[in-house]
Amino acid sequence: MTATATRPETEDDFGDHAAPTTGALPSVLGTGDHKLVGLLFLGTGLLFLIVSLVAGLVVAFERLDPAVADVVSNPTDVLQLLALERFGLLFLGVLPMFVGLGLYLTPLQVGAPTIAFPRAAAAGLWTWLIGAALQLASFGINGGPWGGEPDGVDLWASSTILLLGGLLLAIVCVVTTVVAHRAPGMSLRRVPLLSWSMLVAGSIWLASIPVLLGDLVLILVDHSNGRLAFGLNMELWGQVSWVLLAPTILMVTVPVLGVAADIIPVHAGARQRFHDGVLLAIAAFGVLTFGAWARPMLATDPLTEEVLYQGVAITLLLPLLLLIGAWGNTVFKGRLNLSGPMVASILGVALIGALALVGIAIAIPQTELAGTAAVDGVATAALLAAVVGVIAALGHWSPKLFGRFVADGAVKASSTLVFLGAVVVLAAEVVAGAYDHPALGAGPIESLRDTAEAMGAVVLGGYGIATLGVLLAALAMLTSTLGNGDDAEDDPWGGHTLEWATASPPPPENFVEVPMVTSAAPMLDARAPEEDAS
Repeated sequence: MTATATRPETEDDFGDHAAPTTGALPSVLGTGDHKLVGLLFLGTGLLFLIVSLVAGLVVAFERLDPAVADVVSNPTDVLQLLALERFGLLFLGVLPMFVGLGLYLTPLQVGAPTIAFPRAAAAGLWTWLIGAALQLASFGINGGPWGGEPDGVDLWASSTILLLGGLLLAIVCVVTTVVAHRAPGMSLRRVPLLSWSMLVAGSIWLASIPVLLGDLVLILVDHSNGRLAFGLNMELWGQVSWVLLAPTILMVTVPVLGVAADIIPVHAGARQRFHDGVLLAIAAFGVLTFGAWARPMLATDPLTEEVLYQGVAITLLLPLLLLIGAWGNTVFKGRLNLSGPMVASILGVALIGALALVGIAIAIPQTELAGTAAVDGVATAALLAAVVGVIAALGHWSPKLFGRFVADGAVKASSTLVFLGAVVVLAAEVVAGAYDHPALGAGPIESLRDTAEAMGAVVLGGYGIATLGVLLAALAMLTSTLGNGDDAEDDPWGGHTLEWATASPPPPENFVEVPMVTSAAPMLDARAPEEDAS
């Protein structure tokens, strides 16, 4: 029995979606095409990612011997760059890029003609983009955490609220599409694993980001009125930096697991083994990354002394082990195909596993790593693991995104460079933490000058390697967008899920006919019987 069937065209029930518009600027600004909105999120997110990494390079350079590094005038400037780098990587780079992938790919994967609430998705893009520009401007006028200009601090808080609101609006569209706009016959158990991971991650983001919004509202109201109970400049970072600490920061890696789960079986040429177990493992990992409860500023005792914190750190490793076992079994049943997307997927998962192990070490009180440079290493490596996942996705889904392939060699090289940079930074920060060097922004500002010089040099090298990898990925993406790559077939990989049933790139309505789904791998079952399904 084949796994797909078709039904007659029905009246469009998605409301206000529009055909793609690629002409004049007003057409782009007013677009309701989820594919164009997704690409704009991807492209601008990649640009902001590069800006944030450059800020990170400056911070790493300043950690060297003051006689060697004198890039900025005083430690306060460096700490402002730190805030720009970390918040930029998370909310201007990594998260928007995954939102862009979700907006573009989830309707294709679930068989929908467009995203849910397409105009709201476009509004989310422009709201986020305006907020991002204002946030960068706030740092330019000496605002942000540790800022010396009161109006600049207010602008930073209000612009961050604005950009987070735009992201939340777009995330709602992605989550709603997976929940409510699936093709006939596609139960949640049959949802493609990238879309499943976007549902899980999006739900965690929708639960976590509003807590940060609440912090920012308190900061803005308090600071603008001069009360300074919540809005004291030197305390701002401590009130909002919890999103960059484990387990919360790991929420950005959940889609990496979905990317790997869709790529590995296809490139191995085998059906995903233990499919339901993979669904549950991704969901369990996502739930464990919810960390709004683990906020050091509100804790009466160190988090490492709390059993819940220790238990979450240890338990995070279990779903990862289940996923690695399922993917290993899948490759064993198929073949080891070291294509660019496969290599990038493996590297992304390996880096998440390393983060889980370091997280366990930090959670053990006897190691005394909590509050040290080790937590900086985890934050940076988690964000770079997400970047590796984005590179894997660009390599695999480039036919749908651009109608052309991203060069396989560029995918391998860029993902390997970002992976190596992340490993170097993580290892150096853990070693620095073992020698009691504090996390950046913790304790007196002057402590920035006291970090280990040797480890500072290693961290700088790691940032440089990772930045080179991101620049290579950006160049490969730009080359494909400009049409200098090979044209792609509709299904060049022998894909398993619905996005490979339509053209590359997809038509305005995504599908000529809406397919009826009867399995988790309908395209695979259309080519081969399901006797090896588990």
